Amino acid sequence: MGAAGVSLVVNHMKHNVATLPIKGKRIIIKDAMIMLYEKAETPEWPHVVVAPGEYVVSVLSGKKGASGVRVCRAGVAKPRKGKEVGRVSVDHAAIAICDYDALLAAAKADLDAYNDWTEDECETAVWEEESGVLMFGGVAIAHMKTGVGDGEFPVMELLDGDKIVGMECCFEDDILPGKNSKRPEISRPDAPPYGQHTFNQNGFCRKCGWERDFLMRVKRENCETK
Repeated sequence: MGAAGVSLVVNHMKHNVATLPIKGKRIIIKDAMIMLYEKAETPEWPHVVVAPGEYVVSVLSGKKGASGVRVCRAGVAKPRKGKEVGRVSVDHAAIAICDYDALLAAAKADLDAYNDWTEDECETAVWEEESGVLMFGGVAIAHMKTGVGDGEFPVMELLDGDKIVGMECCFEDDILPGKNSKRPEISRPDAPPYGQHTFNQNGFCRKCGWERDFLMRVKRENCETK
């Protein structure tokens, strides 16, 4: 069932399509469970600058199921891929797409409520649902499992003529160093521990999966495995 004001359709091939109202200027794709940093005016995640309007989030199909996800302005029939705008690092086997400016404003308005929502409603939906639409502070957030677990996936801009109309992420092209990667491996130290948490090179706890900066902001020293 779609959230209020959001169209959620499931077709006969069981590929979810959600139409999200975008009121700001930037759309992001991020790990579904990682909170926005309220002081980050520039998104820390792959994003594109677009015109306000309705944007369709669709699950792309592959030979083994979902191969990726696309968000594109409604009414654009045949967008073409442009340049790579970033790589989304996923540590909770699911991604989320939303209006960055709207969600950032909602988070800033009530950080405590944002923390509680992430740990309760968002976490439950991400772990229990293949895909869906969540609402926080009146902002719609589409989420879906990658189908391939964690990884780092390329995100490309979508163009209609010379205008950016969305972006596309491919789950079948995991580009983590050492796994079908053409990039040289980069040796980086693990992030320093905090409380009971120990972190990997990307700053995520090896046991509970939460990001180090988030855990320090909310002063959560205890580690509870999900």
